[in-house]
Amino acid sequence: MTAVFKANSKGFKELAVSPDVAAAVLAVAEKAKTDAIALSQDFRKTGDYIDSFDVIPVELMLKTSFGTHPVAGAILENYSGHAVPVEWGNKNDHKPHRVLGRVLTTLGRDD
Repeated sequence: MTAVFKANSKGFKELAVSPDVAAAVLAVAEKAKTDAIALSQDFRKTGDYIDSFDVIPVELMLKTSFGTHPVAGAILENYSGHAVPVEWGNKNDHKPHRVLGRVLTTLGRDD
């Protein structure tokens, strides 16, 4: 007996915003937040930057061959006034620490 898979665009659209998918996306974002905080310990001064990470659940629009539809998403942000200098460096600290950039490159890795 051969199994046949038939795509169901309505089902995919419902799955993309389901509570289970939203929870999985948020779990990845929360792990990224933990990793970002850990990376930030190396240059911690006041704690303002480390205490300013936040994960925000969002609904994004995804364009696919089925059309455009909403999907569950999450944003990891740092709202500290130090976020841009920490990421890219500035006149006081020329080293770009690239915390969010480094975390982004490791998302989905299990090493």
